[in-house]
Amino acid sequence: MGYEEEKFLAETGSNIKKHSCPSCGGPLRVNLDGQMYECPFCGVTYDYEYFREDDVLSRASQFLQRGEWTAAADAYDFLLSKDPHNFEALLGKILVAAHMKRQEDMSNLELFRSINFAKVKKCTAQAVRDTDSAHKEYFEKVQELFACAEEYDARKDTVEKSHQSRVIKNRKLNAKKEERDMPIGLMLLIGIPLAFFALYFLLGYFIEKSRAEEFFSTMSQRIYLEKVGEADVLLALFFVLITLLIVGVTYCLIQYFRVKKATNKEVESIEEELDSLGGDIKSGIDGAEAMQKRIRELYYEIRKSK
Repeated sequence: MGYEEEKFLAETGSNIKKHSCPSCGGPLRVNLDGQMYECPFCGVTYDYEYFREDDVLSRASQFLQRGEWTAAADAYDFLLSKDPHNFEALLGKILVAAHMKRQEDMSNLELFRSINFAKVKKCTAQAVRDTDSAHKEYFEKVQELFACAEEYDARKDTVEKSHQSRVIKNRKLNAKKEERDMPIGLMLLIGIPLAFFALYFLLGYFIEKSRAEEFFSTMSQRIYLEKVGEADVLLALFFVLITLLIVGVTYCLIQYFRVKKATNKEVESIEEELDSLGGDIKSGIDGAEAMQKRIRELYYEIRKSK
C-alpha cells in the first residue's frame, strides 16, 4: 500500500468505520505506526487490508441493510474517491440519500413520503454525470423515477391539505347552518305553545261569559258578571303580556331574517370553497395516480436495464 493511499486512509478511515466496531460500535481511528485501525474504546484492531475495495463494498452494503446511513455514505465516498465511476457506489449513495436499504425499495411509494429530495437530486445528478456510458441510461431512469416521486409526494401533500381544509370548512358550514336555523326553531318552540294557550284561554273566557248571559237568572247573571269584571283586570294584563310577546317575537323575526340573509351569503361562499377544494382533491388524486403509474413503469425498466 503506497504512501498516498495510507495518507487518505489516515484522513478518512475513522469516518468509514464510524459506529461500526464489531465489539462496541465505536468509531475506529488510524494507527500509522502499526499500520492498522484500532478502536480506542475496546482495543479491537484491523489491518489496512480490511479496507480493500471488495471488503469496503461488502461492509457498505451491510451498513445500508442496517440503516447506518452515515457509515454507509462514508464507505461509498471512500470507494468513489478511488473509482469515481463505480456503479455500486454511485447507486449506494442514491439509496443512502433516499434512506432505502435496497433497490427494490424504489417501488415502495410509502418511503417517498419521508425522502429528502434535495439530497437525492444531488446524488442522482452525480451518478448521471460520473457513471460510464454503459450505465448512463440506468441512472437517467433512476433520476426520472425520483423526479416523479417528488411530484407524487407534492400531489399527495396537496390532497391531504385539501382534505383537512374541507373538514374544517364542513364544520364551519354546519355551524353557520345551525346558527341560521336555531333562532326560528327556538321561537317556534316557544311561540306555538303560547299561542295555543292564549287561544284556549280566550275561547274559554268568552264561551263561559256567553253561557252566563243566556242561561243564568238576572240576579245570578249580575253576580257572575261582577266576578268576571274583577277578572277583566287580570285579562287586560294577560293581553299586555301577549302583546309584548308578539312585539318581541316580531322584532326577533326581523333580526333573524337580516342575519339569515348575511349567513346565507357566508354559507354560499363556504359551499363554493368546498366545491373548489373538491376539484383540487380530484386533480391531486388523478395526478398522484399518474405519477404512481409512471414510477412503477420506471422501476421495471430500471430492473431490466441493470
